[in-house]
This record gives sequence, structure tokens and C-alpha cells, in this order.
Amino acid sequence: MNSNTTRPPQRRRKNSAAGRKEKQSGIAIVTVLSVLLLMSVLVLAFFSAASSELENSRHYSSSLRTRQLTDIVTNMVIAQIRQATVPESRGNVRTTWVSQPGLITTFTNRGSTYEQLLASKYKLYSSSEMEAGRRDNLAGDFDEDWRDKPAQWVDLNAPSYSELEDQLYFPIFDPRAFQGEESTEGIEGFEYTEETSTGVTVDGVKISGGD
Repeated sequence: MNSNTTRPPQRRRKNSAAGRKEKQSGIAIVTVLSVLLLMSVLVLAFFSAASSELENSRHYSSSLRTRQLTDIVTNMVIAQIRQATVPESRGNVRTTWVSQPGLITTFTNRGSTYEQLLASKYKLYSSSEMEAGRRDNLAGDFDEDWRDKPAQWVDLNAPSYSELEDQLYFPIFDPRAFQGEESTEGIEGFEYTEETSTGVTVDGVKISGGD
């Protein structure tokens, strides 16, 4: 009977020890999973921050490059204007200049015709050769389908419309001032054609009828 009375406590001690081991194992698993979850969150946060910084760096690099290109173009035009407008005098030959949108033309005081007086042409737009001689025709600098390439070409004389006044306003010149070659109502000396000096028809040019 003594052996029978002592066995049950031994089973309870074994059961309680096994339960403590299971609890410890469960706590260890939860701890490990928590640490792994925390590490995963930290890794994801790191990669997210790195991706965000990389994207910001790309945007900053693009904006900086755009600003540099803008400064290059501005400085190039300033240099062209300075070079074209500096008066030159070589003996009895002197030069002067005339400006128009996108171009500065220089003339000498020697000659009686336009071709004889013409000296050089300084471009104020993008070109592989920024200075042209008096015999060079600039009509080849533009594409015939320039109106279909708004990223490369722009109409400097594109008008703006005023709804309040119901009027069109042109930034450079109003083509309606030219009433036609046979009309006397337009501005004297102002005229234009649909073709260049080489006979190429320029797309988008409309001969105004005064409307």
C-alpha cells in the first residue's frame, strides 16, 4: 500500500514539469516569431526609405539637369546677342544690326542692295551652326511638319484669345495687317507669303484677308 500511495505524486510532478517545458517552448516560439516580424518590418522600412530616397535623388537630378540646360540655352542666346550687337569698325567699313524674332542680322555700310549690305546672321534658336553667312538660306533649319512636333518647335506668334474683349492678340505681329498684295488698306511695307525664298511652302501660314 505504501508503493501505491507514493506513485500518484510522482506522475503529477512529471506532468507539471512537462507543462512547464511546453510553456517555455511556446514562449520561445512566440519570442522568435516576434523578433522575426520586427526584423522583417525594419528591413521593409529600410528598403522603402531607400527606394524613396533614390526616387527623390532621381527627381532632383532631373530638375538640376533641366536647370543646367535652361542656363546653357539662356547663356548661348546672350552670347549671340552680344556678339551680334557689338559695333565693328574696320577702316571705313562699319556694321550695324537688325533684330527679328529668332535672328539678328548684321549689315555693313558698303553696297547698294540687300545682298551687298548683308554681313552675317546670328541665330537665336537651336541649331548645329549658330552663325550663318549672308549667302546661307535659313529655310532648311526648320521641318516642314513642325506643327506636328510641339516638343521641338513652337509658334512664337501664336495668338491669345480674350473672351472679355472677344479679340485675338498676337505677341509679335498681327498677320491681319496684311490685306493682300493688291489692297491699300493694310500697313505699308508689311507683307508675307506662304513660301520661302527657295519656293518651299511653309505649313500653317495663312494669308490674311483682314478678318
